[in-house]
Parts: sequence; C-alpha cells; structure tokens
Amino acid sequence: MEEFGVNWDQETWDIIDYIARLQRVVKRGERGRGLKALWSLPEFAPDQFMRWRNVIGHDLVKGRTRDPPRSPY
Repeated sequence: MEEFGVNWDQETWDIIDYIARLQRVVKRGERGRGLKALWSLPEFAPDQFMRWRNVIGHDLVKGRTRDPPRSPY
C-alpha cells in the first residue's frame, strides 16, 4: 500500500475493515457461489486485507497517520 500512494488514515482503515468483513460473509457462502469463487482468488487473500487492517489500525491507535510518498513525476 505504501507503494501505491494510499494514505494510512481512518478512511483507509474503514475501507479495509469493510472489505475484510465482506470477505467473511462471502466465504460463508452468503453471497452466492459466483462471488465465493471470485473471492477465493489469490488477489483477494483474506490475510492480505487483515494484515493491512492491523498495521494501519495499530498506527491509528498510536495517533499516527501516513501520507503517501511524493511521486517523482
């Protein structure tokens, strides 16, 4: 996320938290087989979203936010 210019702030955490909760619902099959198959792709690996949720959440608890790096372009 740091490489893609994403702010580490409450808004980013809220989005990641929403995605992580949605993943759990989809994995239980509550959104149909099609979405369950889609969300089983490596790009949507649950541990990726949970890891970032924890990292950003930890910084927010400490009162820190991170701005994206400046683009050299």
